[in-house]
Amino acid sequence: MEGHGAPARRAEPAATTPPPAQLPSGSGAFVGRRPQMRVLDTLVASDPARRPRIAVVVGPPGVGKTALATHWAHARREHFTDGQLFVDLRGHSRLPALRPGDVLAQFLRALGAPPHALPAHPPNEGEAAALYRTLLAGKRLLIVLDDARDAEQVRPLIPGAPGCAVVITSRSRLAGLVSTEGARRIALDVLDPDEGCELLGGIAGACNVAAEGAAARRLVELCGGLPLAIRTAGANLVARDASIAGHCAELAGDGILGRLRVEGDRRSTVRSAFELSYRTLPGEARRMFRLLGQLPGPELTVDTAAVLAGVTPAASAALLARLADAHLVRERAGRFGLDVLLRSYARELIGADEAHTARRRLVLSRAPGPVRHGTGRDNCSGSYASSAGSRTQSGGDRKDSRSAPLP
Repeated sequence: MEGHGAPARRAEPAATTPPPAQLPSGSGAFVGRRPQMRVLDTLVASDPARRPRIAVVVGPPGVGKTALATHWAHARREHFTDGQLFVDLRGHSRLPALRPGDVLAQFLRALGAPPHALPAHPPNEGEAAALYRTLLAGKRLLIVLDDARDAEQVRPLIPGAPGCAVVITSRSRLAGLVSTEGARRIALDVLDPDEGCELLGGIAGACNVAAEGAAARRLVELCGGLPLAIRTAGANLVARDASIAGHCAELAGDGILGRLRVEGDRRSTVRSAFELSYRTLPGEARRMFRLLGQLPGPELTVDTAAVLAGVTPAASAALLARLADAHLVRERAGRFGLDVLLRSYARELIGADEAHTARRRLVLSRAPGPVRHGTGRDNCSGSYASSAGSRTQSGGDRKDSRSAPLP
């Protein structure tokens, strides 16, 4: 009899474990995002008897995805009486991305699963996911999955039963979760000038921003409205007890990313945030990103990008789509462009020879036909013909630009 009772005693901690409360602290000053907060509120307003409610918060690096998710989660945590789970999936990190099985083991411990019930290490993902779904059945729990790499990393972490809500943040679009899991996608953009000044005031002092209103708006403009950049600039204003106008003078011109950093805090470095996205790209997508920094205007088409990179329009479209999925380029009505700080980053990365070759392609593509096709070897048409003509005329530009080592 004693042997039969032992398993029940070992399972007892599951009943006495307090509800998980894993949300990290908020980001302090938080402004705007009211439309996005309203969309997130549908997670608690919709019928709890329906399938698990999922929201995917996406956007470029430094735009405030985690800040929005944690701010909303703290504000609405009373709706989730059985607790909140949080994990940084490290999808864009210098550390290895977390595997779903390891996250499941972490969550199971937080939910009070007895040690003997936990899957062996390395965990069997299917077994761990089944136990996870069992423990969440009938509960009202919020799960925040921060910095997801892709849909496959988060699918095993989505509960099977209704009652729970899941908020996922990612630098990728995670379109698969929208199509197969019914997730609501919430795309974050940079802040408008008023919101940017409000954020700056929350860090550097509202009275200081009011006293230097024009300079504050200029600082927000230099930061491209990017919350991480504005926060960093605000922290530097406080640390140096500097005027906003003086800091604007420091940031103007080339090398702005080198100045948008907080000494000793790598997470506050805008360049570092961009680098984590850039390093996940395949080589040709990296090359296209660097070349886009040479664009003289704010936007370009697929065909112009093909000329710039010396590739076919089809290849250009695929590369731009890859960059858009990573939120490293902005796409509007078939046109693509870089935000101001990403453009600065792209220009930092490119080598002199690669930049010269790209600019020469653009110039030759606009030259008269006899100049553009001087060798007589091109019988193509359109923008790709222009780039092909420049390659044959320059006799080796393709080799030079593509053999340059990727930064």
